[in-house]
Amino acid sequence: MLQKDAVQPLTIVLPAFCRVPDRIDFYAVTGDVSMRGVRLRSASLPRRGEVVECRIRGIDPFEGRVVQVTQTDFTVKVGGASPGVIARQLFEAGRSQPKPEPPVRVHPRFVPRRTDVEVARSDGQSFAARILNLSASGVAVAAARYVEPDSIVTIGATLARVVRRFEGGFGAAFLQPFDHGSIGPDFVL
Repeated sequence: MLQKDAVQPLTIVLPAFCRVPDRIDFYAVTGDVSMRGVRLRSASLPRRGEVVECRIRGIDPFEGRVVQVTQTDFTVKVGGASPGVIARQLFEAGRSQPKPEPPVRVHPRFVPRRTDVEVARSDGQSFAARILNLSASGVAVAAARYVEPDSIVTIGATLARVVRRFEGGFGAAFLQPFDHGSIGPDFVL
């Protein structure tokens, strides 16, 4: 028997027009296709369990039920008479898309020996966090508290701008990058 997570999702980026009948019409962008369904990113999100109709250029129109919703995306399990046809069309479209170049890191990342750190927000609130990785230009931090993207925080004694959020933490760029030769595993923010 095939496990639902056994097959890697195929990344595919295509614009989509979606609608929840009698409630909302919105635009989305496909993220990936897997055994779980089609994951789409959108500023407007349907509710779990709702039926969504989707139109994607080059793919037959389809409808499906929303099986998962996060802060920025949702997953639709394709229903109807031809989910296999839709899946094949999406996989063909995904395979024909150029693969993104792997990111080139200007500053190599490493995990410092001391990973516990204090983070202070601009409103004066501070909380404990853990450094996931560090470079001369930025840091990835595991934190239970929400930090607004583009906000200025103090990580240890270093000012940084939050540049992205991810589940369980955030990434920040130092306002004043360090000299690459001055940092290493014993470096403390």
